[in-house]
Amino acid sequence: MQSNIDLSLKGTKATISLNNGAAITSLSVQIEGAEKTLMMVHPNHRFENAWLFPFPNRLKNGRFEFEGNEYQFPLNDNDQMPNALHGFLSDQGFEVITQSESHCDLRFEYPGDLAYYPFPCTINIRYELVENGLKTDVTITNQGLTKMPFGLGWHPYFHFENGVDDARLKMPECTTVQLDELGIPKGVEKPSHYFDEFTKLEQQHLDNCYRTTQPGKNMTEAQFNTGEILQVWQNGEYPFIQVYTHPERKSLAIEPMSCAVNALNSGDGLTTLGPNESKQFTAGFKLIPS
Repeated sequence: MQSNIDLSLKGTKATISLNNGAAITSLSVQIEGAEKTLMMVHPNHRFENAWLFPFPNRLKNGRFEFEGNEYQFPLNDNDQMPNALHGFLSDQGFEVITQSESHCDLRFEYPGDLAYYPFPCTINIRYELVENGLKTDVTITNQGLTKMPFGLGWHPYFHFENGVDDARLKMPECTTVQLDELGIPKGVEKPSHYFDEFTKLEQQHLDNCYRTTQPGKNMTEAQFNTGEILQVWQNGEYPFIQVYTHPERKSLAIEPMSCAVNALNSGDGLTTLGPNESKQFTAGFKLIPS
C-alpha cells in the first residue's frame, strides 16, 4: 500500500506522508543552483507540517458544547495543560485521488465514529508545487445529517539551517490575541506593530496568535540570514496566524488558522456547515531569492 507521494517541479521537491494526515515530511527548492531545505520533520516531534482538524491549537479542558450536546476530547497537551491539542487528523490515512509529477489530490473520509466528534465529513487536500514553493487547497464537506462545527489549521515548520535567531520576521497588519497561562484567549486583543517591518528574532520565544485585520493581505514574511525571503500567504478563510519558534531554534512555524484558539467554545472564527455543504481554504508559500 502506498505510504508516500513524491512531487517535483523545476528543482522544487516534496514528499507527503499519506499515513500521517497527509503531512509534508520534506520539501526543498533550488536557489541559485543550490538545494535549500525548507521543510523537514524532527524525530519524536508531533504535528510538524500537519493539518489540524476539527480545531487548531488548544481546546480548553478538551471540552465543547454544540446544539445542546457536550463532547470531551482526550487531553494531549505537551505542556501538561488541561487542554486538547490540534484535533485528530494528524495520524489519519489519506487516499490518492489524482496525481501528476507536480500535484496531487488526496482524500480522507471521516465516518464520524469518534464519540467526541460524531460529525461525518470528507476532507480533500490538493498540493500543487509552484516554482520555489507550494500551494494548498483544502475542501471540507459535511457528509452528515446535522450541522457540523469545525476549525482548520495548517502547521508548516520552516527550516532555518543557521538557526532562527538571525532570521527576520515581518507580519501583515494584525492584532495580538492575548492568552492566559493555559494558552486560552482572555477576550482581549491589542494592535501588533512589533513586526510591521523586518525585525530580527534574536532570542525571542514566540507562541503567539494573531488576527489579521486587512482581508486579502494575509502574507507573513521571514528573511533568512542569507537574504532569501520566505513568503507565507493565506486567503481570507484563514484570518488567524500562529507563529511558533521551535525549542531547538532551527525551525519557525507560521501557521494559517481559520479560527481563534478555543473556537469550538468561543465561536470566534468557527465554521458551521449544514448537510452537504462545503468550504475551501487556500494557502501557500514561496521562497524569493536574495
